[in-house]
Amino acid sequence: MNAATEYTITMEGVTYTYPGTDLGARDIDLGIRPGELLAVIGASGCGKSTLLRIIAGFVQPSRGRVMIAGKDAAGIAPRLRNIGIVFQTYTLFPH
Repeated sequence: MNAATEYTITMEGVTYTYPGTDLGARDIDLGIRPGELLAVIGASGCGKSTLLRIIAGFVQPSRGRVMIAGKDAAGIAPRLRNIGIVFQTYTLFPH
């Protein structure tokens, strides 16, 4: 990623593995610019939801760093990150 570019969210070498498995996300480098729209697509089980959970702070990465607005997100509680997620599932709104 270009150091001169300012990103709202940055992931540097982020890895998360679910306990007792080899599943998760590995070596993610990502930069999202202010006002940019990002679509995360992929096959079931490829790590899309894990990536969003890491950004939101619901899980902490095993390795790497998440930056939000230029600050290391490791010390920012999920409720203070100003990040929202809506997962697509029919059980949330069965009507």
